[in-house]
Amino acid sequence: MDPINRRNRKMEKGLKFVVSTATSIGNREEQQDKARVVQKESQMIAVLCDGMGGSKGGGQASKIASRCFIYDLINIGLNETVAENLRTEVENLNEKIVHLQMEKDELKTAGTTLVGVVIQQNKMWYVSVGDSRVYLYRKEKLMQLSTDHNVNEQLKKYCIEGSISKSDYESFCQDKRAEALTSYLGLAKKNEIDQNNIAIEIKANDKIIMCSDGLYKALPTNKIQELITLGKKESPKGETLAQRLISGAIQKQIRNFDNTTVIAIEIEKGKEEVK
Repeated sequence: MDPINRRNRKMEKGLKFVVSTATSIGNREEQQDKARVVQKESQMIAVLCDGMGGSKGGGQASKIASRCFIYDLINIGLNETVAENLRTEVENLNEKIVHLQMEKDELKTAGTTLVGVVIQQNKMWYVSVGDSRVYLYRKEKLMQLSTDHNVNEQLKKYCIEGSISKSDYESFCQDKRAEALTSYLGLAKKNEIDQNNIAIEIKANDKIIMCSDGLYKALPTNKIQELITLGKKESPKGETLAQRLISGAIQKQIRNFDNTTVIAIEIEKGKEEVK
């Protein structure tokens, strides 16, 4: 059984977190995804990393990045410029993973994706490097907030700009090389970092979904949306939202099913405190 963790968290102004995490090792020999969620006072920090670059390298990179992301943001603190804090943290983490690569030959290809979310005072910021994603589900619509850093996305931009034809773009998308990452932690050159500089106001009934690529490679966006919309009433008793999504991916029984991890943050209206 995949490990499932669920927590209820209070937020300011009568909103409440319901957080669940779930993971599957898939058809791999080792679980290299790492997910962490913490809350300090009115602030929540969540991070998900998907390791890459061989067994030992990927696992260590995702472990270090996820642990340091949480530790640094809690202990160093976030000021009013949260987006700037997140960018600086990702740049520092990249240096850590590059240094990790130098420790041993078996770690020289170590790397990891990272998607992180900060919520405070009912506002949300995200940061992403690689192809792990963050979605916002609102009014029964699922919106991808982050942009994937891979060859496919680069070619899509070239196609929109007219640098390559639509037929060439669609042809190359069928090639496995289209999934190759163009940015990740552990890249010696300057990374692409995707983030929102203007905070997203979160509302009751919103759901924030963070996932590694195993989820959306098993399930198309409309299927993920459908599973979220089902709600608790149509799910087995005790099943969390994160578990529902992982179960849906497992049921597809796709070949070479990757490590898959989900963090689901459901925003609910809490009881107002009486002073």
